[in-house]
Amino acid sequence: MKPAYRPYASVDIETTGIGEDAEVLQIAGVIDDGISPIDQLKTIDLKIKYKTLGYSEPFALMLNAGLIADMSNRELKDDFFKPAAAAIGLIDFVNEAFNITKEYDEANDIRMKGKVIFAGKNYASFDDPKIRNFLSKYAPDVLKEYNHLASYKTLDVGSMYYLDFGYNPSLSQINELTGRTEVTHKALDDAFDVVYAVRKKANLL
Repeated sequence: MKPAYRPYASVDIETTGIGEDAEVLQIAGVIDDGISPIDQLKTIDLKIKYKTLGYSEPFALMLNAGLIADMSNRELKDDFFKPAAAAIGLIDFVNEAFNITKEYDEANDIRMKGKVIFAGKNYASFDDPKIRNFLSKYAPDVLKEYNHLASYKTLDVGSMYYLDFGYNPSLSQINELTGRTEVTHKALDDAFDVVYAVRKKANLL
């Protein structure tokens, strides 16, 4: 069975704010290969532990109160990664997406050989700069590899649904069409919301 579209990686992050100095609290992602059942897609869910949190915004802290509480719970310490370890986990995920994409490209003679396209709502303007800042700060060598693997193109699913709404809709509005629940603001859930949106457009749901 041929994939319905070129594979991509849906990635979502949670942070301590929108400012340039905000810390990344969580990185989650799903590799959508365009063919496997959704519950069999490869995922990551990296919760990051810091000794202290510097730049923070009240609204972001409120949204991520549960995550921050878990970070401070010693019984849950094994659920979290130090920043450098999270960076390694992220690049391993990107390499896996790279290999899946490369296999697709070789079979379909695509010019962008192996470059990984990342997807999300506002991924290019928010998630990608925050991820690059995170890697620059905690794992510069990983950033070099990330830059090599990442495509300059990104997929914002809002643009796919423009004709359904007459404007670029929010993720919660798209979820109403795809049958998903309300946006939870949990990184892995939000990454899956994007996958559902893409698959709805491709008639795979």
